[in-house]
Amino acid sequence: MRLRVADPLQHPLAVLAGSLVVVLGVRGLGLGWGLTLPAALLVTIGLAQLRSRPTRQGESDLIRRSRQLSGAAGRLADEAAARLNDPDSLARLSALQLCCQRIAELPARLQRLEEIRPREAAPLLSAASLRTRLRQEARALRQSPGPTALSGRRRELIRRLEENIALAERGAEAQRLQQITLVTLLEGIAGELQDVQVRLQRDPPAAAPGSVDPHRDPLLADLAGQLDALEGFLEPQA
Repeated sequence: MRLRVADPLQHPLAVLAGSLVVVLGVRGLGLGWGLTLPAALLVTIGLAQLRSRPTRQGESDLIRRSRQLSGAAGRLADEAAARLNDPDSLARLSALQLCCQRIAELPARLQRLEEIRPREAAPLLSAASLRTRLRQEARALRQSPGPTALSGRRRELIRRLEENIALAERGAEAQRLQQITLVTLLEGIAGELQDVQVRLQRDPPAAAPGSVDPHRDPLLADLAGQLDALEGFLEPQA
């Protein structure tokens, strides 16, 4: 793949930065033209290159959010390793680390998705799939013990799912629906990840004896379910 060098003349701020380097180098520091001109040229071209990077609506925010989740998952894995260090907790620790590893892989997978989906037109979540997810979240909200931070996040997730269903039913443009759906799923994972951390610090429920399957662990089952939902979107079955 050939590297395209941006035209500095199309980026006035880059030209201005290069001019300032010349003035500062020659008049301020007395470096001479031999040193100052190459430095100014590098600054001008480098800044023009940065400012010319293409951006598409939703992509940068999506990748940034997934990197935030990846960092949070890494910190949770470290905290869990310090707390779950007795022999009876090793299976739970392994299950939690499995979930965190899946989250850590999201930035790279979403980056590939953004590169592939516009060309391949892969199938998107249908309104029926979104309704299924909405029923699951509504049922989980009804079963929650009362007003909590988690129930508040679930209400927000339900609201977003309802908006997504309306968009799907109106035949919204595919790429926009894809981005909205991915953001919704990521926020669901973020809420469950935070809930796991809070419960781990307080009084976590008893784990299934010897099981490293996060779906069987009361502490991790909801997080694993959210990850499965995202997995089904990233790799839809034929």
